[in-house]
Amino acid sequence: MLMPYSEESMMKINNRILGTIAGMGVTFVLTEIFKSLGGHCTSCE
Repeated sequence: MLMPYSEESMMKINNRILGTIAGMGVTFVLTEIFKSLGGHCTSCE
């Protein structure tokens, strides 16, 4: 009886790990984009 719950919890763990990695990737990309935009803005100061 514990097998379905075990499989379900493993799927949740895998989804959380993948979601965390994807979130870190998106954050890194957005940070790089906004960092480069801020560096090229001459009228921002």
